[in-house]
Amino acid sequence: MEGGGPAIEGVDSQRDPTPLVHNDIHTQNVMIGPCVANPEDTEHYITPILKLIDFGSGGQDLEGDDGYEDMQSNAIIDNLQNIGYIINALAVLNYELDATTADLVTEPGHPGIRTHAAELLPDSNGNDPCPDLDESLRTMICLCRAVQPSNVPQIGALANMIMEHIQERDEEWYGDEYESDEQIAALFQTLLFDANAS
Repeated sequence: MEGGGPAIEGVDSQRDPTPLVHNDIHTQNVMIGPCVANPEDTEHYITPILKLIDFGSGGQDLEGDDGYEDMQSNAIIDNLQNIGYIINALAVLNYELDATTADLVTEPGHPGIRTHAAELLPDSNGNDPCPDLDESLRTMICLCRAVQPSNVPQIGALANMIMEHIQERDEEWYGDEYESDEQIAALFQTLLFDANAS
């Protein structure tokens, strides 16, 4: 953050990622913060900041046996798989997902990618359990929950894809009035900030 002001989140391609692993990512360690009052903040003007807490079990993943690159990859993959679990749980409104796996087919005729996000994928009859879930978001969640670590996306590519979607996909792109900034802000206000906590 240059000059101490706000900065857009992103992956710093000039720095090597650290092998830091949280080791305790679950729904009770994710806190919902406020929205940001600055409309130029494309990330958190209408959606709240999420904060990962409780790093008491954190450490460095030093298990890689082929050098530093593997240690970084192991740590990133572990963290992404755990965050993928939380987003998957939020998408299906079930915080105790089973261990069922299914194949995510990204291109017809290509072999599927085995994923733990079976709850997001259509069944053998083509019934979609989450018909309103954005297809790109579904794919990103499934890839983050890939059974084979080599199928988990690279952190930089994933961050770029997310930022592109945030900036390009709006009410007009979806052709849905409920995708407007005002509707999304109202939804967060009703479901999160004004929720009955009793």
